[in-house]
Amino acid sequence: MYKRILVGIDDSKTASLALRHAIGLARQQRARLRLVSVVDEAGLDVAPYQTELWDARIKAARALLRKSQAMASASAVKADTKLIEMEGIGQRTAELVVKEAQGWPADLTVVGTHGRRGFSHLVLGSVAEGVIRLSSGPVLLVRGVELKRKRRRRGS
Repeated sequence: MYKRILVGIDDSKTASLALRHAIGLARQQRARLRLVSVVDEAGLDVAPYQTELWDARIKAARALLRKSQAMASASAVKADTKLIEMEGIGQRTAELVVKEAQGWPADLTVVGTHGRRGFSHLVLGSVAEGVIRLSSGPVLLVRGVELKRKRRRRGS
């Protein structure tokens, strides 16, 4: 069913879980992966150190992509990588991921989600939500943490 699966990754635990899930799915489906990492300019307003910080982010993203590609390879899944450098403040990570998924073209896009709600969601936004809104194809969200259900105690 899926032959080309794009996975948006960063250095978070949530993205790592999404990657593992995508590798398993790609192995089952005999699909190819494209691993995408977006490097943005957030927090680079410290003028004297902008170049050094940017270079460090690029280096870290490349290392993450190599490590992720090795994980896929160890599971007998073919994967290529794409580093996307965000240029300017008018772009959003979700838009760049969706644009890459459409251009590649992906049969499925996999991203992790923190499942934030309320104020933290409003403040931080959600790349996953943006991908869902903008994508014309299927999107698989992988939750970073398992929600614990409250159990009612009888007789309390």
